[in-house]
Amino acid sequence: MLFSLKNSVKTVIETIENAGGEAFIVGGCVRDILLSRTPEDFDVTTSLLPEEIITLFPKTVATGLKHGTVTVIIDKENIEVTTYRTDGNYTDSRHPENVNFVKNISEDLARRDFTINAMAYNENKGIIDLYKGQDDLNNRILRTVGDPKKRFKEDALRILRLFRFSAQLGFNIEENTLKTALIMAPLLKNISRERIAVELFKTICSDNPTRINPLLETGALEFCGLGKGLLNENICSLPKDRNVRFYKLASDLKSNAAQISEQLKTDKKLSTLCKEIDAIINNSPTTRLQCKLLLKDFSAEAVKDCLILNGNDETLLNDTLNSDEPFLISHLNINGEDLLKLGISGKAIGESLNKILTYVIKNPDKNNKESLIKFISNI
Repeated sequence: MLFSLKNSVKTVIETIENAGGEAFIVGGCVRDILLSRTPEDFDVTTSLLPEEIITLFPKTVATGLKHGTVTVIIDKENIEVTTYRTDGNYTDSRHPENVNFVKNISEDLARRDFTINAMAYNENKGIIDLYKGQDDLNNRILRTVGDPKKRFKEDALRILRLFRFSAQLGFNIEENTLKTALIMAPLLKNISRERIAVELFKTICSDNPTRINPLLETGALEFCGLGKGLLNENICSLPKDRNVRFYKLASDLKSNAAQISEQLKTDKKLSTLCKEIDAIINNSPTTRLQCKLLLKDFSAEAVKDCLILNGNDETLLNDTLNSDEPFLISHLNINGEDLLKLGISGKAIGESLNKILTYVIKNPDKNNKESLIKFISNI
């Protein structure tokens, strides 16, 4: 396998080596290259201490000195450089109480989560693969580095990451790793809701989202509102859109999407969108008139997602949006000042504009001031 590293990554490794240290790309970027994928980013691990790394490069950010991480900025690219380390005791199922910097890469690789993520590479020494990660890649198998009970107890988020990798890569989970993950799944309660949301969204937006079903079937995520159940295979027919697939997940598990969104501490936009979809999911538009009446009160995104969730495409919505037919108060050829002149004031202005809008949606040819004044004068 030919590893083609970006110039910025090569510069980091060469600079560290010229200073007498070791440096390798490590983890997911090595895995992705071996899978003929383009890595999203490159992480570098090194024998040098953070303080030494800072002196070697003109532009760095001390992003995690406590854990040995310095971000090196080269050609406007951020490259995380972390010192070889071992982790101390874990008391919260997520973070070690302390870390110990070491000089041997083998000790660093031993603390990593899965064999396919425990490989390192540089041009001089090639691939460092102490746990047969390449074999597991070739066999499409996910297994922990060492004892799965220890790995999951150290960091319970690894349980969710296990199913996320299975969903993204289409890999099977080694029997003992799967069994242990399901037994220890209650530890996920110790993980921040935001981190759970990140892994959950990546999973459901993958090519194989139903690979999370063994975890969902245990009810392990009931603490954040997701009921015990199974994700239906037809989710794969939906676009890889976070909002659509999240709503589908909640629906399949007979859970309230808006409430789950709030418990997972996602952006407020998602919760609001889910509430809108709840209100219209059983009234998906089939005509332009129905579409306009929904757009009067709901966002175009909610209407779009409703159409998709009900097995329709966006053609009706797009045709409606691209037409000249009004569906918002701002589209009316009459406004509040006009109504004031007619003697309408206070709350009655808003109520009247809404009545006019409904009238115009059904009679778009009447959207002229004369017709609208006549209409509002007769009600």
